[in-house]
Amino acid sequence: MISGFGIPALPEEATTAHLGVLDVLCRSPPRPSGRQLDWAQHLAVLATRPREWREFDRTRLAGEAYHRGVAVSYELDRELGIFELRDGFLEHTRRAWALLPPFDSVPPRILDIGCGTGTPSLELARLGGGDVVGIDIDEAALAVLRERAGDVGLGDRVTTWRVSLEENGLPDAAFDVLWEEGVLHMLDVDRSLSECRRLLKPGCHLVMHETTLWLDGIRERLADHGFAVRATHPLPRHFWLTHWADPLDARLRAFERSHDLNALNETTASALATHRAAVAAIRADPDATRCAYWVVARAE
Repeated sequence: MISGFGIPALPEEATTAHLGVLDVLCRSPPRPSGRQLDWAQHLAVLATRPREWREFDRTRLAGEAYHRGVAVSYELDRELGIFELRDGFLEHTRRAWALLPPFDSVPPRILDIGCGTGTPSLELARLGGGDVVGIDIDEAALAVLRERAGDVGLGDRVTTWRVSLEENGLPDAAFDVLWEEGVLHMLDVDRSLSECRRLLKPGCHLVMHETTLWLDGIRERLADHGFAVRATHPLPRHFWLTHWADPLDARLRAFERSHDLNALNETTASALATHRAAVAAIRADPDATRCAYWVVARAE
């Protein structure tokens, strides 16, 4: 068993990079905020599994990490240009948005599930022209989102709530679009899809950005919850390698050359190690991070 996780140990063929990711996760002390893993960290967890093993425990592992928390330093992220790096994915946010049919309600009301620091939230506010509600359990991330929204003149249209999808207190049929990027795979699938159905107006849409492995695995369960796949937009092969891991590695190297690593505080050092582990894991199995957007409709 892996200490602190209560799940089976990694198979013998796991590489040093795989073990490094788990080492970062297991060494991270529990934190009151319950910091949610960011996208790269989700994918790093998924990439630690040989294909036949990954399907078995990926949600459970990610769920444990979700509650323990992985060290995050938004000061480090700003210095590394993480927000700008994440902006490189917005082309695909826009392409997925374009797959949505015309809205009965204009402007549409949008819920961004697990919004984090809000790169998609801000783009959705621009695309939809109306209000976006971002929910997340990390108040520090929400504070960053509110600051960013204010800086670009969207502070009056982007609202944040510190709640989880599973316990949110939002009213039934309140939204025209639900949007999520790398969140649902960490949660209980049936409970999450049931809640998404409750929050959506009849005939409206949930957009999911997840690994194709996970999406293919839940296709039948979508129908069980009254959803039908209407359109898909796959990212280019190895997109997370070429547009995240490789440029992040270059930024990490530049940071390491320009700083005394022995003088870093514990949070920054741990956050740096988390980014390093994510890069190593994505490079170890680039196909594990093959992703797509799925647009699914709630039945009338």
